[in-house]
Amino acid sequence: MKAIRSVALTALTIAAAGATEKDVSSANFFIPYCRLAAKEALVSASDAFFQGQCFGMVRAIRVAAEAMRTQPALCTDIPGNVTLQQLVDTVVRYGEAHPDQAHEGFEAFTFRALRDAWPCQK
Repeated sequence: MKAIRSVALTALTIAAAGATEKDVSSANFFIPYCRLAAKEALVSASDAFFQGQCFGMVRAIRVAAEAMRTQPALCTDIPGNVTLQQLVDTVVRYGEAHPDQAHEGFEAFTFRALRDAWPCQK
């Protein structure tokens, strides 16, 4: 019985360690998918799925940022002619410049990247 508990405890420890290694909500997880070119993403269904999530979240953050222009602490001023690809590229560059923040949630990370690139004019 003691051996069974030991094996079960070891399995749980390994499973927990594996779960902490892959935080699928972090910028560390999403940035590689954001970097993929469209043809690269089509190599596998999971690559295409996560690249789509990257683009979708960046677009959603842009919409939210536009809605918050009246809030000084949250204000961004993204020009209307900036493309979705340019926004994603901005997030990727921010990730390269701030790897210490990439463990954070991708949505907040993306918002900070966009606000950093296009702050409101005071």
